[in-house]
Amino acid sequence: MTGNRPQVKKHVIRDAKTNKVIASAEIKAAQTVQVGTDPTTNYPLAIQYPTHVVLKWAEPKFEMDLTLRQAQVNPQLTDEQARRLFTRPDRTYNQSPVDLAKYEIK
Repeated sequence: MTGNRPQVKKHVIRDAKTNKVIASAEIKAAQTVQVGTDPTTNYPLAIQYPTHVVLKWAEPKFEMDLTLRQAQVNPQLTDEQARRLFTRPDRTYNQSPVDLAKYEIK
């Protein structure tokens, strides 16, 4: 992945029985940004994000052309910010947690 050539060019969702395209997302352009260096190897670390995407749906026939112009990479979070943003809040009102990754019938 370098420059504006995307590493992933397209995603397609097809009907399992007919193999017809249901929807697609085509990445027309991307941006690669260096975000630091690997502390163990000292190699540069980079991310790539799409800057021009075309979304298409077969039924109803619909197309959306998206352009991202002013993107920025998230700044490094402090430990306090990371805890506040990525810690599950305490349960209230005697609610039980729900694991959305498991299928359970109650």
